[in-house]
Amino acid sequence: MSTHANWDLTLLFPSFEGVEHRAFEDRVAQGLDDLGRAAEVLGRITPGNLDGWEALLLQDEQLGADVSHLATYVGCLAADDARHEGYRQASARLSKLRATYAKAFAPIMAAFKAAGGDVFETLLARESLASGRWFLTRLREESLRTMDPELERLAADLSVDGISAWGRLY
Repeated sequence: MSTHANWDLTLLFPSFEGVEHRAFEDRVAQGLDDLGRAAEVLGRITPGNLDGWEALLLQDEQLGADVSHLATYVGCLAADDARHEGYRQASARLSKLRATYAKAFAPIMAAFKAAGGDVFETLLARESLASGRWFLTRLREESLRTMDPELERLAADLSVDGISAWGRLY
């Protein structure tokens, strides 16, 4: 009797480490780098840059879904065979990707923290962000408890070899 799960993950990616899987992972990594740069360029949320912030938040929503897609795939594979070296390497890459996401998100949180209530409400009133209003409001509340972006980036970098590494080891 086999103790391995028998999941068909080909709906997520045709094959582990296949062309589609690696291209998707590379595209997400590039998107996260672009997200962080775009947030830095936009700076504070002002009435004059609401279109840019709207686009950036929609881009972030898609990137979050993509990171979750990868995490689900790698998590299922690793749950089936925790000793598989390739799955362990993919899990480590995912930890680095999550750290990249946290670093890209630091300037977004800083902008949320600095935004005036009126301009933030104007941003939330945009039709394309309506379904995310509750989430964005919670992020704004959370942003009030964040460190400076440089320290948030440092914490994200340290998590890869710190708490995330301990979790993978366990």
